[in-house]
Amino acid sequence: MLGVACSPTQSPSVWFDTDAGDTWSVAKIVTGHVRGRDCDAVVVDFPLGRTRALLRQERFTARIALRSGTNQIVAVCLRNGKPHGQSATQSWEVRARDTPRAWIRTRIAGNVIELDARGSSPARAVAAPLEKFQWRERTGNPARLALGSGPQVEFSAPSADGTYFVTLTVTDTLGRSDESTTEFRVIGSRAVEVDRRSERPRWLEDAVVYGLAPSFLPDGGFSSATARLQEIAKLGATVLWLSPVAQAPPNDFGYAVTDPFKLRSTLGTEAQFRALLSAAHAYGIRVMLDIVTNHLAQQSPYFVDAQRRGARSAYYAWFERNTAGMPVHYFDWANLENLNYDDPEVGDFTLAALMHWIHDYPIDGLRLDAVWALRERAPEVLQRITAELERVNPDTALLAEASALDSYYSTHGFDAAYDWTSQLGQWAWHDVFGRPGSTADTRRLRAALNAELGRSPGAAKVLHFLNDNDTGRRFVTRYGPQQTRIAAVLLFTLPGVPLIYAGDEVGAEFEPYRMHGPIDWTDRYGLEPLYRRLVRLRLTNPVLRDGQMTLLSTNQDNRVLAFVRSSTRPTADAADSNSRIVVINFSSAPVSVQLRAQEPLPPRPEPWSALNPLDGTRRGLRFVPRLRLDLPGYGAVILQPRGTQ
Repeated sequence: MLGVACSPTQSPSVWFDTDAGDTWSVAKIVTGHVRGRDCDAVVVDFPLGRTRALLRQERFTARIALRSGTNQIVAVCLRNGKPHGQSATQSWEVRARDTPRAWIRTRIAGNVIELDARGSSPARAVAAPLEKFQWRERTGNPARLALGSGPQVEFSAPSADGTYFVTLTVTDTLGRSDESTTEFRVIGSRAVEVDRRSERPRWLEDAVVYGLAPSFLPDGGFSSATARLQEIAKLGATVLWLSPVAQAPPNDFGYAVTDPFKLRSTLGTEAQFRALLSAAHAYGIRVMLDIVTNHLAQQSPYFVDAQRRGARSAYYAWFERNTAGMPVHYFDWANLENLNYDDPEVGDFTLAALMHWIHDYPIDGLRLDAVWALRERAPEVLQRITAELERVNPDTALLAEASALDSYYSTHGFDAAYDWTSQLGQWAWHDVFGRPGSTADTRRLRAALNAELGRSPGAAKVLHFLNDNDTGRRFVTRYGPQQTRIAAVLLFTLPGVPLIYAGDEVGAEFEPYRMHGPIDWTDRYGLEPLYRRLVRLRLTNPVLRDGQMTLLSTNQDNRVLAFVRSSTRPTADAADSNSRIVVINFSSAPVSVQLRAQEPLPPRPEPWSALNPLDGTRRGLRFVPRLRLDLPGYGAVILQPRGTQ
């Protein structure tokens, strides 16, 4: 419920400052006024008890405990210890989950793993003893675990190497429960703890992300997205990033969220959404949801209520305001009003919305939209979010819509961030490419890549892209199909996580925020075979996913970019030297490229092959210190040890 009007004229002695409404906290601070000297004390009655308010002059403040559901509260004016009037009764609807809190401490000593749940705590509002501690291993763990029961379990490390997940369910005597998950790794039959400050979910290491808004498809909903999954799987993508699916106004792209707890009805039913998630997982595709945390739309019932009631609204303080009391927003986002995180209720609201999607649906990752704004205004809320996600499921990947050059995100629980410059929202490849048929500015490209390579070890992965929802006209429209082809080669041979945005693989030309109707999925430029080939190349060559990168000098540095991807990890194939050399001609003219002799080039002649990633052809060569390569205009070659894929 949004609230019931209540004015001070309804009580001559005491009244609350705001009307009632929805709340996401079971511990709430209420404030109000007393009239003159009518009261020498104020108490507040609520379903779980009574508390004496702090009374100073004509204002009172009280902290009350609320239970899930409907709560009626009333402030009572006392004079000489006796009731002397009371406020109108308020009815607050608590939408928070009042449950116990499961928590796991993982200890590894020698070959013994101990999981300790004694730090779990009862529910905050209506406390009840914890009576059940149930442990279960995740399906897909490398080997079975000898788990016991009770608040503490210990077992010997399994012999099979890999990452293991164990989930704890705690249940109290009222039947309420909560879950937490921990992980550990076994390497060489030895168990080791996982440091979430420097390590990412393992599945993110191999990720190829496909970004999709259901509105781009024929019927604009979950069912059409499910039908499209087969083509996405054939492409080789491993992660589906869905644009916001929460409630928003008609014809909006999805970022104008009006209710972050409800599915957008125009996209389909809950059953259809669950069918989409299930089908994606059946194809081996993980799902990442786009979550809005910075703002609510003007059409949100809470903003509407705040505008109508003013300071009497329970939600007036939810929105950031200027000195004149007007709500504020970034840029030209006139419909998207900033949430005010100085109000603790807003942090509870946002965290509850995030955890709603994690608790209620099998989601594998979250993209936090405009998270740079929370980093500026409410970093403590981000810390709450990342800590809670790690507690509930450490295998959930967290993508920040912010620059990967900002080390804040990698040191505060985020697993990946955007390929931006230090300027907000500016693509790292800004001004690198020119009109169709021109030569890309490889100096700018080198500078962008050097900035990325200069980041500290363990930094968040970089999400690389040619297009996303914010890049306006598509890359192929701006720069033509030839530059699109070589840019795609670069995209899939760089470290980090590559993004294919809806329609990239068929050269679709549109502007995401101006789309009305489905994308034309006709492959006009013949790009789909190239994208399939590049995805397969990346997925079958581990060095392209997790190897180091070193830029190489050539005799054509003004037109050509050359770099080595190398790794010291052992491989099953002794002939594989764990190196790939990528050479790309960004000009329309043929070039004869000579690689400068330097580390980490191979130290001696050996049999290699030259793969043309644009058409899939190969030819043999012997790698020598002064190797010269002839490349056509907008040509590329990947040098790799003979016999590798």
